[in-house]
Amino acid sequence: MYTEFQHRQALIIGGSSGIGQAVAETLLNYGASVTVVVRNFDKLQAALSHLKQFGKVQGWQADISDRQETLHLIERIANELPNVHYLVNSAGVFLPKTFLDHSEADCDRYLNINHGTFFATQQVVRNMAQREQGGLVVQKSPERVVVKGVPNETG
Repeated sequence: MYTEFQHRQALIIGGSSGIGQAVAETLLNYGASVTVVVRNFDKLQAALSHLKQFGKVQGWQADISDRQETLHLIERIANELPNVHYLVNSAGVFLPKTFLDHSEADCDRYLNINHGTFFATQQVVRNMAQREQGGLVVQKSPERVVVKGVPNETG
């Protein structure tokens, strides 16, 4: 068992299905405490019912594409999760259309999700810098998964 995950806090934005939920299961199995952020209340409840069998999990409902909800989420991260060691950005939408069929509203939806994850990530990294500890940020996109270590120093 990987002991480095024990007693560590993970935040997973978009943890009700797919990659986000799979990462939540894995981290819980290794002893991390996990907070999942999910837009839809019913999906949040279903995810929590499933994930609680693996370990200590809590859930927050927030629509990361909504600027007001993102501001509230950032405030909660700052105040309630100052010690996040692992952040997984897995929120997204799947709009099964060809590139030429996407509308301006579709584009805005994608951009708003990116806006929300950007500022949530900024707050997590700010918390890491304030406690002078590094961490790990995983950014999922349709094309790839990017893993970045956050050093113990700022700058």
